[in-house]
Amino acid sequence: MRVVVEVVDGRRPLRQLNGLVGPRVLRYVTAAVLAPSPRRAPAKLTSVHVCMPARDAAEVTAVCRLGGRVRAIAARLDLDGPSPGTWTCTALRVL
Repeated sequence: MRVVVEVVDGRRPLRQLNGLVGPRVLRYVTAAVLAPSPRRAPAKLTSVHVCMPARDAAEVTAVCRLGGRVRAIAARLDLDGPSPGTWTCTALRVL
């Protein structure tokens, strides 16, 4: 979650999500990226909660400070990454 938040905040390059997120999530994050601003406080995760509805799925909720506002994030991770035993973020929404 931290990498996603920092990419959306414009503090990390988008390429750092390669292999961590699916194509739909990559398109979503690309559209959500904020322009970097030296005056804006960096994004910060304040809480993260994980629920495991199945052995190969995790649902994550998080709260962060992003772009001067408090935001909620919902994500789904599936155990179907490019190599065995890796997790991929297959759904993501910043609210």
